[in-house]
Amino acid sequence: MGAMFAVWNDLVGTPYTELDVHQLIEATFPVIAQKSWTAVDPVLPYASFTSTVQKVGMGPGLNRVV
Repeated sequence: MGAMFAVWNDLVGTPYTELDVHQLIEATFPVIAQKSWTAVDPVLPYASFTSTVQKVGMGPGLNRVV
């Protein structure tokens, strides 16, 4: 149970920071959380789910890398 992200940087000549990578994959966090925290298939359509996430927003402090 659970999930793990794996991020590969195929653009090795590009100076990405940890925050850059975080911002590239940030929109996937709620989806992975929904899929891994509940053991059932969601009944809410993806479009409705993402609309709700946009209204609610990300959790506090999740827009920075410590």
